[in-house]
Amino acid sequence: MSNFCNNGCLSPTTDVCVEYTGPDIDVIGIKSGMYYDEVTVKLADALVKHIEQKVELNCLYDNTCGNCEPFVTIPVAVQSIINKLCSLTAEDVSYTGSLYCIGDGSMSGEAVKLLGRTFNYTVGTNPVGSSVSYNLIDGTSSLPEGYALGTSRVIISGKKKGGKTILSSPNGLVSSVPVENDRYPINMQVDVDINTPTGTVRLNKNVSIPSPAAGSYNTFFDVKDFTSPDTSNLKLDKVVDLLAAQVCANTSYIDQLKNIQLPKGDNFNSGGTGVESALGALAAAVVALASEVESLKTINNNNCSGNCN
Repeated sequence: MSNFCNNGCLSPTTDVCVEYTGPDIDVIGIKSGMYYDEVTVKLADALVKHIEQKVELNCLYDNTCGNCEPFVTIPVAVQSIINKLCSLTAEDVSYTGSLYCIGDGSMSGEAVKLLGRTFNYTVGTNPVGSSVSYNLIDGTSSLPEGYALGTSRVIISGKKKGGKTILSSPNGLVSSVPVENDRYPINMQVDVDINTPTGTVRLNKNVSIPSPAAGSYNTFFDVKDFTSPDTSNLKLDKVVDLLAAQVCANTSYIDQLKNIQLPKGDNFNSGGTGVESALGALAAAVVALASEVESLKTINNNNCSGNCN
């Protein structure tokens, strides 16, 4: 009786005698008309089942859970998801879309770091001929960390003479080659290999020199990428890197067009710098040449005698 008084109950009734008259709760099997002893047990069973229920988090760990427990209770799962979202980076996001022209055949991040490099070449004249000199030092120095200069090759060729077209294939980053005037136009092929952390990148340029007109020129290296960017299992950070590399390559190409300069010629006005100026100079040369060809259609022969035109 004292226990009843402490609980404030003057006439206690056990749960087996108290009827539940509320609505049915089908999800946990409670029906109206049940007694509270049975209702309480069903409520407790449902609560325990909910607390002890486990879910799998393998996908949250990219199926590389390691020593962790992939099956955890719901409260632990909720906290794990929150922790994952808070620490989420671009490296964690997989990319399954198409790369189109980006990726295979595109420039790698290692090659992009070599864009915009230039070298100088000069055409000099003298009483008996001319010379072509080049300096590759500026374009091959101050390489990024982890990069190293590999082999370099320069081949200068021109009109065939004595059965040969190659005038010289000098070694070194700086050289000067004498050229006879009757060997023009000449071509200078420059190749410089750069060893990068992921493979070889080649700086190259094919320079055409139409005549022995004196002049000094600064030209951009083209970049040929022999590395192989991995485009499998792409993450978002890698996709962004590929896009940035392609944008840099496009920007560098546009800059080259802005700074293009045609070599000088004896009867050719090479104009200023830029693709518009170059096209204008070429168009003017073509018009002048067409005019000369047109004038050849009518030839006056002052020595003609008799019936001739």
